[in-house]
Parts: sequence; C-alpha cells; structure tokens
Amino acid sequence: MEKDCLFNIICYNIVISFIVYGLLLYNFLPAINDLQYQISEIKSEREITMDNSNSTISTLSSINSEIQIRQQSSNYIMYNPTYNEVQTFLEKDKTNLIKYDIDNFNCGDFSSTVKNNAEKEGIRCGYAYVLAYDDVSNGLPHAIVCFDTIDKGLVYFEPQYDEDVTDNVYENVWTYFEWYTTYELEAIYW
Repeated sequence: MEKDCLFNIICYNIVISFIVYGLLLYNFLPAINDLQYQISEIKSEREITMDNSNSTISTLSSINSEIQIRQQSSNYIMYNPTYNEVQTFLEKDKTNLIKYDIDNFNCGDFSSTVKNNAEKEGIRCGYAYVLAYDDVSNGLPHAIVCFDTIDKGLVYFEPQYDEDVTDNVYENVWTYFEWYTTYELEAIYW
C-alpha cells in the first residue's frame, strides 16, 4: 500500500507538473510566436541586406573596372584649362560645323559632342543645362558648355557657334538670344 501511495504521489506530481508547464507554455505562447515572427523578420531583413550588399559590391566592382580602364588611358586626368587653351581647343574642334537638326543633332548633341571631345583632350568641360523663358515659353530647354578656367574662372560657350557667352550669364540667369527674356541656369554636369 505504501508503494501504491508513493506511486500515486509521483503520478500526481507528474500530472501537476505537466499542468503547470502547460499553463506556463500557454501563457508564453504569444511571446514565443512573437519571437518567432521577429526572428523571421530579421532573417528576411538580413537576406535583403545581403542582396543589397551583393548589388553594391557588383556596382563597386563595375566602377573599379571602369576606373582601371580609364587609368590606363592617356586621358584619365582632366584638368581645368586656361582661357586661351579653351579657345585653341574650340578652334581645333569642328563640332560647330555640323548642321543643326532638331531631330538628329540638336543643342544637346552639340554640347555633348564638345564635352566628349574636350575630355578626349584631357580638358575638363561641363554640360550646362539652361531653360529659356519669354512671354510664351514656360521653360524651353537648351544646352551649352562651360569650362572652369584657371585664369578667368567659369566661362560659358555656345557650342553651335563656338561663341563665348559668359558675359550673358548673370546670377544664374543667362540672356543670350534676344527673342528670349532670360535663360535660367539649371545645372552643370561635369
């Protein structure tokens, strides 16, 4: 009988323990579920971070390859020219002789071509994007080029005519063609 009583006590304690642990588990189940959710979110964020890291590494690798290619080129280092060097370059450059065609070779093409040709010579040249305003126009886009010369500072040229239009640039407003009231300098792309 003692054995039966002892056995009953042990069984009773085991059942009580299961009930207590069950209640504890039941009470902590929402917290456990929340932790599992947080862990899955962290894993997801880690995967996104890894994907972004891989993309960044790939981009940096491409940039590094481009830098290595450019470093091997004789035109790797661009310099700010003197004003006379700009004039000499523009005299030698024949972009201004190309016929203007709004669909095939417009002001943006003139500016890009002069900029690219200058960079081939090692000369730092900017693509200046301006908007033209008059009584009718609400910001007609136009492009010119600029050079940050070491003797005269920032100078602007109309690449269609190789004409210095610097005197027409005042406080971010460029007034060149008389049929427009103002040209607003929007950006310079170096």
